[in-house]
Amino acid sequence: MNLKTLCALIATTFVFCSALFGETVNLTGTVVSVTDTKIVLLSSSKEEWTIDRTADTTVSSGKLEVGSTVTVQTVSTSAHKNEKVNNR
Repeated sequence: MNLKTLCALIATTFVFCSALFGETVNLTGTVVSVTDTKIVLLSSSKEEWTIDRTADTTVSSGKLEVGSTVTVQTVSTSAHKNEKVNNR
């Protein structure tokens, strides 16, 4: 196997694993709702995010209650941007 093929194989494996396992992201916003399985945040740019609560989800700042501003750390595969919110 030549060096170019080996490098291409390693790069492809890295990209695949990143997509499969997700990267860690931090989302900051006002808590809109909280359940045992989901957190909904409204960011300062009025983007609404739904975050699946998993073992990888942690609140790194703030108190997790409706109306509070928090920063949530999770893997990117657990966070989903909702449609634009105009009236909040």
